[in-house]
Amino acid sequence: MYDVIIVGAGPAGLTAALYLGRACRKVALFDNNQPRNYASQGMHGFISRDGMLPGEFRKISRDQLANYANVDIYDATVVTGRQVAEGFEIELEDGHTFRGRKLIVASGLKDELALIEGFNRLWGRGVFPCPYCDGWEVRDQPLAVHYTGDAAFRMVRLLTNWSADVTLITDGPSELSDEQRRQLVAAGIPVREEKIARVEGENHLERVVFEDGSSIPCKGLFTRPIQTQSTSLADAFNCEMDDLGRVKTSPVGGTSIPGLYVAGDAQAGGQNVVMAAAAGAMAGGFVSEELAFENFASRVESKSVKN
Repeated sequence: MYDVIIVGAGPAGLTAALYLGRACRKVALFDNNQPRNYASQGMHGFISRDGMLPGEFRKISRDQLANYANVDIYDATVVTGRQVAEGFEIELEDGHTFRGRKLIVASGLKDELALIEGFNRLWGRGVFPCPYCDGWEVRDQPLAVHYTGDAAFRMVRLLTNWSADVTLITDGPSELSDEQRRQLVAAGIPVREEKIARVEGENHLERVVFEDGSSIPCKGLFTRPIQTQSTSLADAFNCEMDDLGRVKTSPVGGTSIPGLYVAGDAQAGGQNVVMAAAAGAMAGGFVSEELAFENFASRVESKSVKN
């Protein structure tokens, strides 16, 4: 029986485990070794870790957690979970089960890319989700936004931070308002509504090719993948979700299920490494406090009965 079970060993789960380990809690951390940022050529925006490979970050983090004998790390995939009298029970792919008083889900999201030739191969190598993560490396070069509607208008304007040469590629009708289109024309931003045939490049994105045979040079294409929960745990516990399929939480990661917390990309909010780590710290710290208060209350009750 663990004090806390943490599902997911990305920045959120690793940080939560560190906080709880240092708070003398007995922790089980489950890692399926399928990080969302597997294709990244370097993490960015995390001070002191800028440019570090995700695999290196995970290795250093796990090595540091090894200093805490009260933190157990399991390389295993959690498939479901349930509430039990003691708190929570999770079940692994191989059928083994583990129980904990509290549960932190830090398993993140999965990105489902558009079915366009070259997207998967060049994911992280010119096809990106976030300019704050990868915009610096392609600054002052031809860039493109692969969005539609209001989101497209917002991202195009944002991307001019990194380059004056930005093209909006909508792969069909742009869904822009007349005013949005007028502003893009006035700013010299091309709007290409032709269907995309493929993206090309050897080790890095070089161009976008349309079905009519035309193409444009492009060193960074920023797209918005469909995002889904990486595990079925939120559904298993019937957590309250937002319209984007992310778990609604309190500022410290609390969910609609008492004792169940969500930290990192799986919860509603921003998505990057440092934000996920911060969310893990918030959840870990609050769960530690909650356990301490429960233990203290039990101690008081026990002493009162004896007296």
